[in-house]
Amino acid sequence: MRASPFVLTLLISLSLLSSPLQAETLVRFVTQHFPPFSYIEQGQVAGPARALIDRACEATQVTCVHQLLPWQRAQKMVQLGRQDAMYVIGANPERDRWVLYSRALLSTEYGFFVRGDDPLHSVTAESLEGYYVAALAASNTLKSLQRLRDQGMKFEIIEVNDSQTGFRLLSVGRVNAVYSNRDVGHSLIRAAGYDQMHYAVADRRLDYFIGFNPELVEADWLAKFNQQLKLMAESGETERTLKRYGLKSP
Repeated sequence: MRASPFVLTLLISLSLLSSPLQAETLVRFVTQHFPPFSYIEQGQVAGPARALIDRACEATQVTCVHQLLPWQRAQKMVQLGRQDAMYVIGANPERDRWVLYSRALLSTEYGFFVRGDDPLHSVTAESLEGYYVAALAASNTLKSLQRLRDQGMKFEIIEVNDSQTGFRLLSVGRVNAVYSNRDVGHSLIRAAGYDQMHYAVADRRLDYFIGFNPELVEADWLAKFNQQLKLMAESGETERTLKRYGLKSP
């Protein structure tokens, strides 16, 4: 018995709806206000981190959506499974327990910002002795600075609740230096018009990653996503993207 045109149309429609190729894969990313890497522009999350992620999402045929939240809330949303991934993050032992890291998304460095008349040019016990150094509380930068002090360097750490406060203290001479991400520091200095301070010396290079909730991300897709990030880095696409935003690798 021949099937009616209506039945054939219905069967074809159901087949298409059930096909994996037709199902839209949605990956939910969350970030923080962290210029120059991520910020809001014209009501949308913007910056080089999103540009790189969107390119890899496009190549792996998934739809990626982005939301910007306060950082503590953003991390909690990923932990609770209400978001799939967060960016940009550095690796640390605490995160290692619950985060699945992507391939490195981009590279940067930590170092010291000082006022224009400060002669600091090296990271040694002698050069930093007696300094008061501001660093962002509960951050990877603070952990890195504490490691230097644990090595026997004699400086005082002033913890601040936001990066802007650290540079404001430096601008009025309340601290001798700010220990910060190089690119974040440059961005804050430009925004505030602090022309009397500069990046004096680098301490360490580091990579920034995307952190995925391992219970939500599909291993096969993440492997393809990481492969795309690798291809972008090797082809120079990552470097060209960073240059569009005025950034460079260390």
